Amino acid sequence: MTGREDDPRRWFADRLGEGLRLCGRSNTQLALRATAILEHRANLPGGRAGGRVLVDRKRISAWSTGADLPQDQRVLEALVKALLEGLRRQQEQGRADAGEMTAGLLDERAWLAWWRAARDAPRGEPWLGAYLAAARRAAEAHPYPGVLPGSRLPPLSQVYVQQRGRLRSGDHPAPDSYGSPGTRLTAEAVVSADHDVLLLGAPGAGKSSLLRHVLITMAASMADRGAAVEGDVPVHVPAVCLTVRGLSFAGQLAAAARDELSGQRVPPLTAELFERPPRPGSRWLVLLDGLDEIVDVRQRVRLIQLVGEHRAGPYRFVLTSRPLPEDELRPLEHDPRLRIYDLLPFEPGQLRSFAEGWMRTAHDLDPVRLPDPEAAVRAFLAQATRPPLAQLARTPLLATVLCQLHAAGPDRTLPRDRYGIYQNFELLLRQRLTDPQVPELPDAIVAALGRFAARRYHRHGIDDVPARDLLAEVLRDTDGLRPPGLPPLDWTARREHLLRRTGLVSARGGTYAFVHLTIGEFLAARHVAADARLSRQASRELYGWPGPRPLVSLSSYDRFLIAAWLGGPSRDPSPQAPRGLATALRRSARWSIGAGYIAQLAADGLTPPPETADAAAAILRGLAADPDRVGHIRVEAARALADLRHEQGRDLLAALAADTGLNELQRVAAAETLAVRDPPRLPPPP
Repeated sequence: MTGREDDPRRWFADRLGEGLRLCGRSNTQLALRATAILEHRANLPGGRAGGRVLVDRKRISAWSTGADLPQDQRVLEALVKALLEGLRRQQEQGRADAGEMTAGLLDERAWLAWWRAARDAPRGEPWLGAYLAAARRAAEAHPYPGVLPGSRLPPLSQVYVQQRGRLRSGDHPAPDSYGSPGTRLTAEAVVSADHDVLLLGAPGAGKSSLLRHVLITMAASMADRGAAVEGDVPVHVPAVCLTVRGLSFAGQLAAAARDELSGQRVPPLTAELFERPPRPGSRWLVLLDGLDEIVDVRQRVRLIQLVGEHRAGPYRFVLTSRPLPEDELRPLEHDPRLRIYDLLPFEPGQLRSFAEGWMRTAHDLDPVRLPDPEAAVRAFLAQATRPPLAQLARTPLLATVLCQLHAAGPDRTLPRDRYGIYQNFELLLRQRLTDPQVPELPDAIVAALGRFAARRYHRHGIDDVPARDLLAEVLRDTDGLRPPGLPPLDWTARREHLLRRTGLVSARGGTYAFVHLTIGEFLAARHVAADARLSRQASRELYGWPGPRPLVSLSSYDRFLIAAWLGGPSRDPSPQAPRGLATALRRSARWSIGAGYIAQLAADGLTPPPETADAAAAILRGLAADPDRVGHIRVEAARALADLRHEQGRDLLAALAADTGLNELQRVAAAETLAVRDPPRLPPPP
C-alpha cells in the first residue's frame, strides 16, 4: 500500500475508497447526507452561508479515484461526517470491524490531515504524468458490456473486487517471497514480482479486469509525481496488437498504446519512446492481454518467442490467457524467468462485496428502480448462492452480468444456466436499440454480428465471402435496408452509430471487436444452432461423422452450442439440433475425460439425460474413491461429481479433505471446494 509520505494524494483517495466500500451507503446517499449537513451548518448562528455548496455522487467518485480533491474544507468535513455515520452504523450492526480498518479512518482529525497533505503535495514530471493519467482514464472504462440505466458503466475501480492467483508447480524453485506451488497471492502481489508472469484463467475469469486494475493502481500512485517515484511503468497491450507485420517490437507497442489511448490528450507515443526505459532505472511493464485471442497457433508461439527475445530490453511482461494446450504450455513451464499462476474464481465473501458495489452503483443511476441497495444485495445473494448459480456466479464476467440483470429487474427470477444468462443479457441490450425509420435494422445488425462471430469457429460453410473486419461485415449484411433518398454516407454513419450502441462491441484504433470474447462465442453458437445446415456441419466437427464418437474436446464455444441445441430451464431445444448429439454425450460419459465434460455441462446449468448423467457420475465416483489414483485427479473428479451429483460429490470432497494419504495441497484443494459448496460439511481441524 502506498504510504502517506510517498503519495499523499493517492493515500487520501485510497482511504476515501476504503470508507465508501465499508460504510454501507451509496455515493448518492452520501452526497445527499453531506449536502444536508452543509445546509444545516450554514443556517446555524455564525454559519458561513456564502454560495450554496453541494456534494454530488460524481464528485465523490472522482475524489475516490484520485482524479480530483475536495477544494473546500467545509465540503470535506461534511462528507467525512456522513461517511463516519455510515461506518459507525455498520460497526453497531456487526458488519464492519474497526480493527480491520486503516488507522485513523474513524478520526475526523486524521481525515483533515490527510486532505491537507494531499492538497499541498507537489506534482511531478509532466510527460510521464500526462501518459499515466490518460492510461488510467482508459483503464477505468469497464471491460464488460452494460445494461444499467445511463450511457456508461461505473469506473472499474468502483466495483472491482481483489482477485487472487495460485502458483503452479514447475521445473524451477519459486522465489522464497512468493512461496511454494499452491501458494495463493493477491493478483497485485503476483504482478509486482520481479519475474515475468503468465496468468491463466477460464473464460470470464477477470483477466482483463485484473490488468486494468493493476494499471489503475500503479498509474494512480505515479501520475502526480512523475520521475520522483520508482518502479516500472505499465502499458496495456492487447496481445493481437503484437502480431503486426512490418513493425519493430517497440513500434508495435507504440501503435497499441496509441490505439488504447485514442481520443485522449497524450504526449507523442513513438517507437523511440518504447525502445528505451521510460525513465532511468525503470522498465516498461507490458501487460499483454489475451494471448488465447490470437487464433493462429504459429502467431501465438511466435509472440511467446518475441517476449523471450526482448527480456534483455527495458521490459517486463505479464501475460494473460485462457488455459493453453499442453504442447504450448510445456515450454513455458520450463522457463526459469517465468512463473505461471491460475487466476482463482470469487470466494463467497467476495461475491457479496462485488454485489454491494454493483447495487450501490445501480442505486446511484436509478434510485427509483432500486431504492434500497442493501435489500437488493440480500435478494441477489438469495438466488446467486444456490446451485447452479452458486458456481456460475464465482466467475467475474457472469457475476457482472447477473448483478446487472438483477438491478435491471429486481423482482424477476435470474436465469439458471450459462446460456440463459447471456441470452437474457443480450435481450436487455437489444431493447435499447430502436430505429424509427428502419425498424428491422437493429435485428439485422445483431444477426450480422452472429454471422461474423460464427466465422471464427467455422471458417468454411458460413458463406463464400472472404473474411472481413467486423464493421465491414455489418455494413455488407445491412446495405439492402437503406431507405430511399438517404445518402450512402449518412446510411453508413447511421449503422455504425447503432452498432456502437449495441453494447456488444467496442471500437479501438478505428477497428471493432467484441467487448468480450465470450460474447462473440454466445452469438456465434446462437447463429449456428438456428441453422440446420450449419448445425450439421458443427456436429461433424464436434463429434464426427457418420457415427457419433465421444467428445474429444469441449471449448467455451462448444458449451454454448450444446446448450443452444439442448435447450435449458426456460427455453425449448433447438428444432435444428443435429441427430447423434444424445448418443455422443452418452458415449462421452463412459470415459474419464468425457465424464468431466458432462459435469462441465451440468455446471453450466444444463440437465444431461439421466442415463448420461448416471454413467458420468459412476466414472467420476470411481476415480475420486480410488486410492491408487494420483491425488489431484481424485480431487478434480470429486469436484466434477459435485457439479453433477451434488450430495455424492460433497461426501467425497469431505472424505478427501480429511484423507492423510493425500498431500497438504490436495487436501486443502478438496476443503476449499467443499467450503464453497457446503460450508457445514468441513471436517474438524486435526
